[in-house]
Amino acid sequence: MSTELLINATPYEIRIALLEHGNLAEFYLEHPAGKGLVGNIYRGRVVRVLPGLQAAFVDIGQERTGFLYVDDVFISLHGTEMEKRLTRCEQDDGPLDLPCCEGNTDHLRRRIPGQNIEDILTEGQDVLVQICKDPLGGKGARLTGQITLPCRNLVFMPMTEHIGISRKIEDEEVRQSLRRDIEALRPAGTGFIVRTVAETATREDLEADMEFLLHTWEEIQVRVAAAPVPSLIYEDLDITLRVVRDVFSPEVDRVLVDDPQTHQRVLNFVATFAPHLKGRVFLANELGQLAGTAGSAGAAGSARATEPEGPGEIKEVGGVARVAGQSSLFESFGVDLEVNRALDRKIWLRCGGYIIIEPTKALTVIDVNTGRYVGKNGLEETIFKTNMEAAKEIAYQLRLRNIGGIIIVDFIDMEDESHREAVFDALKEAAKKDKSRLNILRVSEFGLVQMTRKRNREDLEHLMCEPCACCQGTGVLRSVSSLSYAIFRQITREAGQRAGKVVTIRVHPRVAEHLLREESQTIDYLEKKCGKRIQIMPIKNSHPEKYKFTWQ
Repeated sequence: MSTELLINATPYEIRIALLEHGNLAEFYLEHPAGKGLVGNIYRGRVVRVLPGLQAAFVDIGQERTGFLYVDDVFISLHGTEMEKRLTRCEQDDGPLDLPCCEGNTDHLRRRIPGQNIEDILTEGQDVLVQICKDPLGGKGARLTGQITLPCRNLVFMPMTEHIGISRKIEDEEVRQSLRRDIEALRPAGTGFIVRTVAETATREDLEADMEFLLHTWEEIQVRVAAAPVPSLIYEDLDITLRVVRDVFSPEVDRVLVDDPQTHQRVLNFVATFAPHLKGRVFLANELGQLAGTAGSAGAAGSARATEPEGPGEIKEVGGVARVAGQSSLFESFGVDLEVNRALDRKIWLRCGGYIIIEPTKALTVIDVNTGRYVGKNGLEETIFKTNMEAAKEIAYQLRLRNIGGIIIVDFIDMEDESHREAVFDALKEAAKKDKSRLNILRVSEFGLVQMTRKRNREDLEHLMCEPCACCQGTGVLRSVSSLSYAIFRQITREAGQRAGKVVTIRVHPRVAEHLLREESQTIDYLEKKCGKRIQIMPIKNSHPEKYKFTWQ
């Protein structure tokens, strides 16, 4: 089945969805007011050096200062013995928005081992830095001094004399050919990473990318010389063109855009950097309202109706299917429904089991349960099949929700060692499509899998949700009985110190109902003991945990 890239562009929001075989695989969201900063280059000033953390805070003109770790401080090693020992770059492709060597920069030595941050940077010093991770929560942006400029086929490293080839290009002859081309074309003292999409690129394609990147770097150097501190020197592509650059490959059958202006921008970009793919870019309204087929559009099987009889009916338009009565591109493909599902904590599996995804401040916990699945051939087989299906769904959810950091998966305990190995292999295989770097440890005897996933931008939950105004993100509230007893204790404690004969308690309606129905005898007891009349007043819009006393 086809792979499609959908772009829904409005003045207030940009949404992009990658569909694989009719299923939502990746989702990108950006608002003009909260535009991503990854890839931007700044002339900044060091405002604080922290020897205890081996890091520095750098003012780049944003609301919060950026964080520059000692290993990300760039020191030129050209001509040194250290440079000669740099290993050849054999990295995996990294996150789409991470410009630094596509996710793996272990081979780039930016300081002499043993040098401390205080030996390299001083407060007030001007530095050229690039954002490699957007601000997350209360943290400022993560910065690097190793500047990298990505293009479609290449990533340019102006400060490092090095050539790297993506590991996902497996054909050794192709790898050697690409390396020879880069060696012949690059200027002395510069470095390049060959991206996966360049596997089929010609020498002319590489030369065009290289020329563009070198010209861009020259412009950046001119701006640096004249720019004040702090200031923005170079701004990376917006999310639309960035995703087209990084995701739109020959494996993508078509790109559908629902906004004429954005469609023209995408066409111009593709015509410049991937002209052979220009014929795959469509304006949705050119073909009626394009929509998905089976599954994603809500159609059953591959059925088609010649004339729509009502909303949701499938009709053939211009060689592709559409859903009658649907005006939005995302609605037609069922993307809105899938995005809403991606915010749920519980995800049901086809077999009847389910997984629970529970994000916390430090890590994300995923729990696997058999649910309604009872199996047919014994408990161990039931558990194994549930875990196998869960492994594939977990890899899919991590990519879709863009969950990063430390992840703990609690599979159902398996006694058979071969079953644990099979589940581990299934998880690794399902994670191969993920462009973010993952490190997965084997299943432990307790059924736990520890893994990390590179996080460089906010996950789907942080993009689309905010902490509950009532529970402040904890997910729990104090029970009405617990609040009732707290009220009783305060009455007992303050009654002897307050004048007047009446105390009015303003509470949430649920608490008021509990007090008047379940705790009426306790209220009678307190009235006699304290010599006060107790009035309960429900307040509709009050916080469930808040209450107020008025003594009269």
